[in-house]
Amino acid sequence: MSFIYPQFLWALFALTIPVIIHFFNFRRYKTIYFSNTRFLRQVEKKSSSVNRLRNFLVLLSRMLALTFLVMAFAQPYLPVDNNKIGQSQYVSIYVDNSLSMKATGSNGVLLDEAREKAVEIVEALPESYQVQIITNDFSGRQQRYYNKREAINLLDGITPSFSYRSFNEVSERARGLWQKLDPSAKGQLQFFVISDFQASQFTGIELEDNDIQAQFILLQHLDEKINLAIDSVWFDRPALQPGFDMELHVSIQNYGNEKSGNIPLQLEIDEKLIAARQIEVAPQGNEIVKFNFRFDERKHYSGKLKLDAGRPAFDNDFYFSFSLNNPIPVTLIGKESEAFEKLFNDSLYNFRQVAETAIDYGTITDNQLVIINAAELAPSGLASALQQILEQGNNLVLIPGSDNEEIFNSLLFSLGIPFSGTRIEGKIEATTLRWDDPIFKGAFSEKPSSPSLPVVNNYLKTNNTRGYDLLSLENGDPLIIRYPLSNGNVIVFTSSFQKETSNLAQHPVSVPVLLNAALYAINNNPLYSQSGSNTVQSFDINIEGDIPLRIMRGEELIIPRQRTRGKEIELLGIPSQLETGFYPVNHNDELLGYLAVNPGKKESVWEFLSEKQLIQDFSASDNIILADTGNLSQSIKNIYQGIALWKWFLAGALLFLLLEMVLLKFLK
Repeated sequence: MSFIYPQFLWALFALTIPVIIHFFNFRRYKTIYFSNTRFLRQVEKKSSSVNRLRNFLVLLSRMLALTFLVMAFAQPYLPVDNNKIGQSQYVSIYVDNSLSMKATGSNGVLLDEAREKAVEIVEALPESYQVQIITNDFSGRQQRYYNKREAINLLDGITPSFSYRSFNEVSERARGLWQKLDPSAKGQLQFFVISDFQASQFTGIELEDNDIQAQFILLQHLDEKINLAIDSVWFDRPALQPGFDMELHVSIQNYGNEKSGNIPLQLEIDEKLIAARQIEVAPQGNEIVKFNFRFDERKHYSGKLKLDAGRPAFDNDFYFSFSLNNPIPVTLIGKESEAFEKLFNDSLYNFRQVAETAIDYGTITDNQLVIINAAELAPSGLASALQQILEQGNNLVLIPGSDNEEIFNSLLFSLGIPFSGTRIEGKIEATTLRWDDPIFKGAFSEKPSSPSLPVVNNYLKTNNTRGYDLLSLENGDPLIIRYPLSNGNVIVFTSSFQKETSNLAQHPVSVPVLLNAALYAINNNPLYSQSGSNTVQSFDINIEGDIPLRIMRGEELIIPRQRTRGKEIELLGIPSQLETGFYPVNHNDELLGYLAVNPGKKESVWEFLSEKQLIQDFSASDNIILADTGNLSQSIKNIYQGIALWKWFLAGALLFLLLEMVLLKFLK
């Protein structure tokens, strides 16, 4: 036991006062004469024994009352167990400000309660302690320690965040700052976690570092723990064109254990109501809703889905954006082919054929797909143009002729592909198809059984060590190879499309290879993003100077992280300050598209860990403690400032004074 004010212990010398009074309190006796004192002596003897006992008990109670009173003024306490907190003076506090914390608990809004609990913790810490405040925002100012007053100011400014963070991400944030400290000074990090403990956030917890101890402070919901949410949206085709029907697929997820009933779902595009549905979703089920519509104008569109599903409301609205594209430019260089012209004879494509000697190097790099078919020449500027096409994320298809091995090999070598094809004669059939390769995206719903594959009369044999064999002959040699190169793909056919060489030009397997090479080379930005995520979105633009892309949030201008890649600018991640909604993306005064931001999917999974589950899951861990939220401030003081005993000593002093009064009144 220790004392905050040990100087008060000098007052214990006052204990001599009641002792002196006791021993020197002699009474004057009056002599009274009696005729016979035989009976008086017996009474006197009994009274003297009782008086001595009473005086002794009164003296003892007075001395104990005075002792306890002096001890109370000295403020005794049981000192901190330094082995428990490792003599650390650094504390990290995580306040969960995710969207689920906007719900109501027994003490009001959970986020408000979390802030109050965090302030209690900070105020209960010793003055010398340094505090790190962490929220889902992961802002730069959360990367340092603060004194108590500064930490409380930070807590007062916490607002709901649309960013999702797993507990492991949060603990790494705390550990990262703590590990920068001097090892001799940091001790054991105390990590307080104040949250509603949404199950999706606290799965797979990894906290095995013995130098970190986490204390979990559970805040419980009052709301019914069910939720109906829009999970995802997508179109039925990769490229959208004006004047054609578009089919939008909407996935609705029921996270509850009851049927949802008839819930209204509305689709708005450019703030105009397009369609409405009534939906029912089974318990823990999923429902796909389809909307069909058509637009004729090439422009950027913003879409919004509204689900009238009650609380929680943060995921009832879902935002997405899309653009109606210009025709996809595809150019064939080399030998003209009627098969290619028929294949790309669609308003979706802008197809043209040019000879090797008529290449326009100023516009060739604008193509999403360039096909080199049986080229008899390899102009000096062609290789650099092809490399630029790949750097921009576009694709190349190379097809040999019947007798141009040398030119074909040199073109591939100029691209950095060590292809040394030697012509092999003889009829042979293809037998192995890599049906799950990305180039066959959307072509097969399941693995084809016993497919009919192409037959060739001759081909170029090569040892493929860098690419992916999409189609192989029965002897194992590749017939179609995909080489990921730079930011695009080079697709190589090892046999000619001429009728006397193969049936590749007429075979259905060539169709998805060529069409997908064009379709998926275009800038297929995601329809939507999640706030605070690392989603990359690209925008086609001819860069002039160093003017960056800008995101407009009302009147506020935000310049996100970005990089230039060829004729595209990529936005690297979604700024965490963006709430759900639409945000125009501009370059100078030109609108390049919309950024549609939604909350993370895991926020919609309306399941939470109970106190019993927390105890069960983490009772075996020495690093995790379930804190007592009922008397949080006092329990924190007990850990860091010791257990105060002055109240007990004051109560003891009052008790002994009461005992003295009882003795004086009833023991006469």
